[in-house]
Amino acid sequence: MREILFRGKSLNNGEWVEGLPMVPSTNWDICAIVARDEECGPLQFSEINPSTLCQFTGLLDKDGAKIWEGDRVRIYGDEGCLETEHDEGVVEYCGAGDYPAFELKPSFDCDSNCLSYGMAMGGILRIGSIHDQEPPCTT
Repeated sequence: MREILFRGKSLNNGEWVEGLPMVPSTNWDICAIVARDEECGPLQFSEINPSTLCQFTGLLDKDGAKIWEGDRVRIYGDEGCLETEHDEGVVEYCGAGDYPAFELKPSFDCDSNCLSYGMAMGGILRIGSIHDQEPPCTT
């Protein structure tokens, strides 16, 4: 079964929290993540910044980290980083029209979904998020 999961940055401490989104009524100015700990304890409500709400793609990077909407990723080939002008991108959900899928932006000519292409080429590495203050050093 697919894992349906979201995350957002807590208004309390700025840390990422994972769970399911909850929006009271139709007010998108208020948003929370609802999560239950591993032991099926009580529900935890964490108010988040709605602009940081992102969905888990269901994919893991080459190091086993979850890949989220809004993540910066680097594409690797069998011999290492592709080192082209298209070796990095941001994961976005493309829900408009007839193409509901996660994709890399900017996209490049690879005759397929660029995120899927990156996974098939040797994997992708999560290098940060558009919601982080500064991307980590990737030397």
